[in-house]
Amino acid sequence: MSHPITEAMRQITLQAIRQKGITKQQISEATGNGKTWATKFLDGTLKTIKDDALFAVEELLGINYFTIERVTGTRSPLASKIAALVDADPAFAKLAAALEEALTKAHGAFASKYIPTQDMTKVGQQIITICFANEDKPGKVARLVLELLSK
Repeated sequence: MSHPITEAMRQITLQAIRQKGITKQQISEATGNGKTWATKFLDGTLKTIKDDALFAVEELLGINYFTIERVTGTRSPLASKIAALVDADPAFAKLAAALEEALTKAHGAFASKYIPTQDMTKVGQQIITICFANEDKPGKVARLVLELLSK
């Protein structure tokens, strides 16, 4: 499986290289690729990375590109409104079920893009728009939301 290489991934990698004193050659060797692989990865020439290379870079540098964090504390008014809609509207419950099913079928094949914090509201609004435009089609909503998140 291949994953898109984002600018955030490149920056995380560069930061870890500086902190740990790892060379590009060491990264290339760890991934089992040619000498120029790490340079191509870091300069944006490579657009995707395979699972084995991704895991090798993460292990070598002691990093994780993708993490899931539990958020505690107060929610924003928008997050509270979305949660209330999800709880109150069967269409949203169907959407959640369809998304869960789609992700389960993908079995790890879906890797969402890095979304800067300042853009999260915009993405949330796009998801809400998709939901309201396709209330009676939860499968279509799930597909469109996954497409949006994978771009």
